[in-house]
Amino acid sequence: MNTDNSRRSAQQITATKTGGRLPIQPLKSSGSHRVHSWRLSILTPALLLCLLLAPSDGSVFAAPKEKTTDAMPTATKTPAPAKKKTAAVVSNDKSDASSKSTAKSSEEVDHWPRTPNTEPSWQTVDKKDATCKAVLQGDWETVAAGKLTAKSFLPMNPTDYAGALGICTVYQPDSAGYFLSAGRRFFVKCTGSLAGTTYSYESLARVGWSIAVPEDAPVAARVVWNAGNGSALPLQEFLDKAIKESPDANAWMVTGMVDFSEVAGRSLTQNPVGQPISASGVSTEQNERVLFTAVITKDGSKLALPASEKNKTAQGLTFRAHYANLSNHPAFLNTSKPVLSMWALNGVRNIETYKRLPKVSSVHEALLPSTVQRAYVSVYAIDGTTSYTYKDPELVDPTTLDPNILMEQRWATENNVLGIAAYAKPRLLLRKELADAIVRISKRAQEQGLKLKMYDGYRPLSMTQRLKHASPGTPYLADPTVGSRHNRGAAVDITLADKNGKDLEMPSDYLDFTTKAHRDSTTMTERARRNMELLTALMASEGFTTLNVEWWHYDAPNYERYPILDVPLWPEKE
Repeated sequence: MNTDNSRRSAQQITATKTGGRLPIQPLKSSGSHRVHSWRLSILTPALLLCLLLAPSDGSVFAAPKEKTTDAMPTATKTPAPAKKKTAAVVSNDKSDASSKSTAKSSEEVDHWPRTPNTEPSWQTVDKKDATCKAVLQGDWETVAAGKLTAKSFLPMNPTDYAGALGICTVYQPDSAGYFLSAGRRFFVKCTGSLAGTTYSYESLARVGWSIAVPEDAPVAARVVWNAGNGSALPLQEFLDKAIKESPDANAWMVTGMVDFSEVAGRSLTQNPVGQPISASGVSTEQNERVLFTAVITKDGSKLALPASEKNKTAQGLTFRAHYANLSNHPAFLNTSKPVLSMWALNGVRNIETYKRLPKVSSVHEALLPSTVQRAYVSVYAIDGTTSYTYKDPELVDPTTLDPNILMEQRWATENNVLGIAAYAKPRLLLRKELADAIVRISKRAQEQGLKLKMYDGYRPLSMTQRLKHASPGTPYLADPTVGSRHNRGAAVDITLADKNGKDLEMPSDYLDFTTKAHRDSTTMTERARRNMELLTALMASEGFTTLNVEWWHYDAPNYERYPILDVPLWPEKE
């Protein structure tokens, strides 16, 4: 079990096998798992009752009624089996939090101060003759005609995109709403069963329609605009002026942060699945430091957008813009870097730095008339499009590859931290290349008269959401807005047994979340320490690394390179 709220100090066990690190292989489609499941059909009555008793609107999938759901666990890795402590280091992990360092970086200085008494200023940074392709998921005609279905929504990882806008959900289709991304995170305002709730997700979202620019797309220009003591620019003029800083193209994306001196917008009033879009206007008001993403197209572009007098630029181009109001301003913004860099926190990701990140309070579509007082945006010139495709990863049960591997999935029993069975029947899955590694480790264990025993492997993100909802105060459950190693199919909970299947003595029972489970616990017996060290050496032979607070938990090498998944544990047909 991945306790993303636990402290870790970074250390990676050196593989004893030559070339012990596993190569990262391209994901393959097994065809045996469907991605369009919005429930786990194996959800037990006990868990269902727990969910229904939790504060919600009656939906099994409903999230807690909070205006913002945006939490970051603190995590550090510690070596094992060494008893001595190791200093924390900075990690660049893309979604699981790490590092205890709270030192303020010089880059956290706000380079975008309010300067109302200065002359108007328009600056272009890093102007390049660069174009990119936009990634399309779905089409607007389907949305407008009310033909979106549950199967229209495909999983996307927010960290893969530098900018995006469209319609998505982080729970189920009947709560889908407008979303935008200015890099790294998707911000969505829900409708339907979760109406009024907003979410900030960097783990995984399901998208029904979107236009996105990949995270590695080249920026054509970055623009810094400050009206100072002059007049704010009408939104249509601002967009025209921004795209003139980039190469000529058929479409552009402008994404970043703006201050609106006034903004007219509208938001969805009902769930868009199975019915035409219904939106209502919001009052014109001043908004500072608003996250902003716009797509601007020429006539005939493949990025077909509906045109009206409220979304035409001064040059007659059609645009669609989404903006996210923030409940607090970002503590820093470095205009020498794209806006998305503020989510990276300069590589330092922990509770203290995370508290300084902005929280989203609402998401709207921006319309005319709106005026821009200040802006810091990246401009992408789009010279083509590609359709979004998703393939199920190849997830494999290691026990089917090697019958000598034992299995005891506690989450399929009531013998776990929640006291409820989360799955109706057990199944342990890992990504194929990692399952193969576990089989090789099993062979080495058998040479010593021992067997591996697996407790847990891949865990669907929707199950992490349900478990967290069922017991929101339990600190050992991973935060679904960030995701865990288990959600990536890249972590395993495991132990050793003798040749007869009897568990070897370890520091504590599995899922014992006390200091007894710590790898540096002073209460464990010498026999337990030797057994733990033996397990550690076996796992290290394939590059797996440890977690100090859970002797049973091992992370796959380069686990952060695997995306968050929400493939059902059991295919629906089974």
